[in-house]
Amino acid sequence: MPRWIVIGSVMVVSAFLGGGLGGCGSNHEEMICDEAGCRICDAYGCRPASPSVTGSGGTAGGAVDSGSPEPDVQSPPFCDPSTALCPCGGQSDCDEGYTCLDGVCLVPCEFSSECGASRICVNGRCVVGCDTLVPCPDGYSCNAIGVCEIDSSTAGCGGASPCPGGLVCVEGVCRGTCETTAECASGEVCHAPTGTCIADPQPVRPCAKDPSVCGENQACVEGYCRYPCTDDMSCKLIDARIPVCKDKICMSQAEAAPECTKKQDCPGGKDCVSNVCK
Repeated sequence: MPRWIVIGSVMVVSAFLGGGLGGCGSNHEEMICDEAGCRICDAYGCRPASPSVTGSGGTAGGAVDSGSPEPDVQSPPFCDPSTALCPCGGQSDCDEGYTCLDGVCLVPCEFSSECGASRICVNGRCVVGCDTLVPCPDGYSCNAIGVCEIDSSTAGCGGASPCPGGLVCVEGVCRGTCETTAECASGEVCHAPTGTCIADPQPVRPCAKDPSVCGENQACVEGYCRYPCTDDMSCKLIDARIPVCKDKICMSQAEAAPECTKKQDCPGGKDCVSNVCK
């Protein structure tokens, strides 16, 4: 039977592992615990106890090491949503202000006016838009809802076409690797699930830090450069694409009276494209 011996601030566990005279033979072991930790001692000397056994000021956290390895239990790596697009399995995985979309937590867009030049808001993500007048860049094709997507027939990498050094192929596109967005190019964000840089699908607030970046006759409203107005006519004279004066700001018909702001608003699995179900 093991016995516990407390001497001052030191606790000793004495265990007899078989027959013999206690304290003399090699089959006698004692575990001594103090502020420095726990160690197992016998007639030949001492050795550290199992890492799971600790001691501090007369307390012990376990028994003599049985020699069995402790299970390696690791917590998932911490991901800071302010430095990367963090993985998620549902909305409960995301911090306040973020939405779980396509497996990552991000700040969703509601209107295409939040996405910047040449981009539109589709299902809460800012993506490159296209039409007959605005074609997609090389390597992309315009799909049925007016969004540029990778042209599989001219995919830039994969199979016999590997990426150059330092880049990895993800869905036919060579991407730089990253741990945080600071390692990505301007306009890109670090996609934590793949560890690669992608075009940032979140709204762009160009004047949030410096209102002076807005153009002539524009005002910075909640981080976005907008045209102030008093009536619809003043908006039509500025740009026919934003003919509605609402809340003293010029906006498109779709933004003024949106059919949708997210995919869940649309019936039959349709997509929410610039506030219209398609």
